[in-house]
Amino acid sequence: MIRLNTPPLDARSTLSILLLANIVAFTQQLIWVEVGFLFSLFVLLVICGCKKQAIKWGIVFSVIVIIEHTIFPNIDNEIITYFTVSVIYLRKMLPCLMIGTIIIKKIKMQYLILALRKFRFPQAIIIPLSVTIRYIPSIREEYHNIRNAMRLRNIRGLKRIEYTIVPIMISATNTSDELSAAAVTRGIENPCVKTSIVNMEFKLLDYISIIVTVCFAILAILSRGGMI
Repeated sequence: MIRLNTPPLDARSTLSILLLANIVAFTQQLIWVEVGFLFSLFVLLVICGCKKQAIKWGIVFSVIVIIEHTIFPNIDNEIITYFTVSVIYLRKMLPCLMIGTIIIKKIKMQYLILALRKFRFPQAIIIPLSVTIRYIPSIREEYHNIRNAMRLRNIRGLKRIEYTIVPIMISATNTSDELSAAAVTRGIENPCVKTSIVNMEFKLLDYISIIVTVCFAILAILSRGGMI
């Protein structure tokens, strides 16, 4: 096996933490469990080299808490109910989004695909997921190129919408075809047992992260049952 820029967290542990994060997010009933879990994820993001993203999610959580405790209680309107549900749902999704940041920023595709194969995920899930994850950065890069081109040509107003949407739609179609062809060329549809040149192993950070997340998942379940 060859080591190719091993990510700070093993892909298997990251996927496990993502699953446990869903349990914590949607079962916990105590604010200190939520805050403690988010703080542990904040520290994990910093350790993994995602300091800016950690600060961003910390600010998002702070803003959501301020809105929920200062603005919503003082507004009596049926329309505000829809915003309340959206804000609460976003707050519930924060742990998953924080783990997703690590997956997108720090775990390369070959590690993620290998982890999914280790977990015995079917090819029907691995193939579209691998194409989708590669697809998003390509579209983002294309969007930045289009935006820079419009700045050079001093295109303003409503024309910016037309000159952005049309190229993005054409590029999206071409990019999806190219990524699908590349995946097929690499034998992703071949049913035989796959091998990999990368090596996956748990490190101390993986064990600590999983243990901490399991502890918070247990606390969340206990709080759901009113045991704490």
